[in-house]
Amino acid sequence: MQDQREQVVAAVCERALGATPATVRDLPTGNSKRTALVTLDDGREVVVQYRGRERSLAAEAAVTRAVAARTDVPVAPVLGTGTVEDLGVTYLVTEHVAGDDLHERFAGLGPEHRSVLARTLGRCLAAVHDAFAFDAPGRVAGTDDGDALGVPEPLPAGAFYREYLDRALADWPGALAALEPRVETALGDRLDELPADEARLFPWDYRPGNVIVQGGAGPAGGDGSLGADDPPEVAAVLDWDEPLAAHPGLSVAKAEFTLCDWYVRSEADVRALREAYRAGYREVRPYPDDAADAFRLLGIVASAADSRGEVTRPRYPIVDADAAVAFHRERIEAVLERLG
Repeated sequence: MQDQREQVVAAVCERALGATPATVRDLPTGNSKRTALVTLDDGREVVVQYRGRERSLAAEAAVTRAVAARTDVPVAPVLGTGTVEDLGVTYLVTEHVAGDDLHERFAGLGPEHRSVLARTLGRCLAAVHDAFAFDAPGRVAGTDDGDALGVPEPLPAGAFYREYLDRALADWPGALAALEPRVETALGDRLDELPADEARLFPWDYRPGNVIVQGGAGPAGGDGSLGADDPPEVAAVLDWDEPLAAHPGLSVAKAEFTLCDWYVRSEADVRALREAYRAGYREVRPYPDDAADAFRLLGIVASAADSRGEVTRPRYPIVDADAAVAFHRERIEAVLERLG
C-alpha cells in the first residue's frame, strides 16, 4: 500500500507540477480519498488527494476555484487536477495551507473566541450561498464557462430531499435503527412541502474539521500578529468534494448542528454559538428560517453516521460509540417532538 501511494504521488506531482516529491506524509482524511502532504524537491509543500478514477475530483476542483474567484472565503489554491489512467486514479493537487485543524482547537477556546469563529463561519457560508444560485437541486459540476457551476441532472425538490434522506438512513448503524420509522413518519409528506423557491451551493461537509485556522496561540508581536488574547483566524475552508445544490435552509441547518451542537455541552453555550453563527450569516443575506425543524432533522440524520455505517462521534476529544449514539438520539428525538 505504501509503495502504491508513493507511486501515485510521484506520478501526480510529475503530471500536475513537473516536480518530484522529496517527502510524503499521509494526512487524516475522510473515507473516500487518500490525502498526502508532499514536500517537493524544490521546497514547496502541496497536498495531493486521489481516489479511484470512477469518482472524479473535477467537481471539487471546479467548486474550489469558483469559490476563490467569486467570494472572499479562503480556500487552498488548486494547482492541478486530472487522472492518471495507467494507475486508475483521479487526483487533485492544492497548495498546503499551514495552520491548525479547527476540530482540534475549537472546544479548547474561550467562549468569546468560539463565538467569533462561529460568526465568521456563518458569514462564509452566507457568502457561498450568495454567490452561487441554481435553477434546481441536484449534484453540482463545473462547466466550460470559466468559474461557472451547473447542475447537469436537476431534480424536483421533493425528489432531491427524498434521495438525500434515503442515502443518509442507508448509512445508519443498527444502534439508531429504532428511530428510522419515526423519522420517516415525521418527514413523510413534508419532503414535498419543503421550500423549493431557491437552490444554492451546498458544501455538504462544511464543519470545523474542514477548517484551518492560524494565530491566537502566543503573545502578540509588534508586527500585529495574533496573540493569546485574540481568536484564531480562518485560513482556509477545505473539502468541497461532491458538492450539491439545495435550499439554503438545509445547508445552514446541517452546518449549524456540526458547529454549535457538536463541541460544547451546556445549552447556554450552544445558544451563544447559534446566535453568533446566525448573526454572521445575516451580515451577508437573510437567514433561512422556513421549515427550520424539518431541515434540522434532515441535517442531523445525515450527520449521524459516516459512509462506512459507523456512528459519528462528537466532542473533542471524541466520545465513545455509546455516548455518540445517545448524543444523536437525544437531538433527533427533540426535533421529532417539535414536529409532532
